[in-house]
Amino acid sequence: MNRVLIELFCAATIKKYDFWIPKSMLIKDVIKRLTEDIEDYENVEELFGNVDDIMLYLDDRKVILNKEYTVEQSGIVSGQMLMMV
Repeated sequence: MNRVLIELFCAATIKKYDFWIPKSMLIKDVIKRLTEDIEDYENVEELFGNVDDIMLYLDDRKVILNKEYTVEQSGIVSGQMLMMV
């Protein structure tokens, strides 16, 4: 399978979301996509402000993900929890 299912905790909304993300997508593009999807779902424009300031944190390894790596290079697998900070 070319995608992974992640659970995302978003501090801005204090909610958890499930997302399918492509393994080949760069983390910076994942962040952009996740923020857009959450804004659409919550029906709130400009919830996140400057997307360049947002980071993804991999909870089980306690690391901030490098935005220039792909999902696969970051070692993300289905079932993991990420936090958007």
